[in-house]
Amino acid sequence: MITVPGKYIFISYAFEDKAIAERITKIVTSLGIDVWVDLEQLTPGKIWDSEIRRAIDGSVGALFLASKTSLTKDGYIKTELDLLLKKQSEFEESEVFLIPVIVDECEFLASRIAHLQWLEFQGPISENIGQFTHHIANSYKKLLESSERQGERVNTPEKKNGPASPDIPYNLAKSTTAKLFEPDELDIYCNKGTGEVFIFHGKKIDKKIHTLRYLPDDHSVIVEMLDGRKLDLGVKIQWLIRPYFTAADGLQFVRTKDGDAIDGFSVPLIVPSLAKRYGFKRYLHLMAAKSRGLLKSGDPTKNSLTKRKWF
Repeated sequence: MITVPGKYIFISYAFEDKAIAERITKIVTSLGIDVWVDLEQLTPGKIWDSEIRRAIDGSVGALFLASKTSLTKDGYIKTELDLLLKKQSEFEESEVFLIPVIVDECEFLASRIAHLQWLEFQGPISENIGQFTHHIANSYKKLLESSERQGERVNTPEKKNGPASPDIPYNLAKSTTAKLFEPDELDIYCNKGTGEVFIFHGKKIDKKIHTLRYLPDDHSVIVEMLDGRKLDLGVKIQWLIRPYFTAADGLQFVRTKDGDAIDGFSVPLIVPSLAKRYGFKRYLHLMAAKSRGLLKSGDPTKNSLTKRKWF
């Protein structure tokens, strides 16, 4: 997962859960996500209450480590949860800010945050660290999207290098010539079961990638860098994997050597809305056809099904 400047996650925990807070912080930062946690940010001489309130207000989202201690203990952890819930109330019901992470056998379902969608981080670390990492990567994207929508409602200026709306025409296929890869330098793998998409490559690349943008007109992919540069991924998305590729919210870059993974990171993927391109009524028919397995190609214009008169 790429680091978006200024888009950090606030991590809230009880002092008694410090050890597990350190493990979770390490996992989140290993994805390239910035965090604010008092383990690192609160240094001697700072007014901690003001610093914490400022950090919550400026964060893109928060993880609250739900435990037997944090859900029952009086003191500042209770005040901190009040602040997080107040911030959550500024978002629409469908948007995300506060994500509870259950870290032990606590009475979570009886707590005041039981209405929120939660993650779990219990049991042997080796058994659930992969799944937890995957969920954190997906959650971060949702936090970014919710934060952007909430910012628009309070007239927050749009970031210059932020991604444009996926429904705005994006004509860079011809103007972008520099390539991130040559065709023989990468392999794209789509896991049909989990919906995950991986790009396996051998060469070392710049990890400062903001977003990938799929262009359905020619099935190319534009790589948007944090510094504003735009590169061509280097390959077209072939029809066999196109339906799975375009259904993903993001993908994983994985660098390998001799068949072993060396490192990797996640990147959000933007795909233009079919509803805007083909009209709402046709879009509904296309989605219905796709759910019944009648839509074989990722590009609706290539299917005989779309040639029928829908309306």
